[in-house]
Amino acid sequence: MENNGASNSNHLPSIMVAVLVSTRRFQVLVCAPHSKKSAVSHSITWRHPVAVKRVEIEGATAFAVTGTPADCTPMGLSKALFPATPDLVLSGINMGSNCGYHISNETSC
Repeated sequence: MENNGASNSNHLPSIMVAVLVSTRRFQVLVCAPHSKKSAVSHSITWRHPVAVKRVEIEGATAFAVTGTPADCTPMGLSKALFPATPDLVLSGINMGSNCGYHISNETSC
């Protein structure tokens, strides 16, 4: 998983997940695309099935999704993957700025 929730240690999302896990104050749930999905705006997967695979992130319950970031949020909230609805949803965390003309091309706005 490389974008919007968890990734390798070179990316901001993995640092965010690690910090949340390290506090031991939260049950960390991750539902994120399995690969980079920058500049897909609000697109959803329409004509292809979306696959979900459990992945190992120490201290978190995590799933990698073959769809887009916009597919991940409703999937994570639907109780199909997690037993309860989360209290807080963080989405669109990625490297670089999301400002100016970028705003119309990012799901993080």
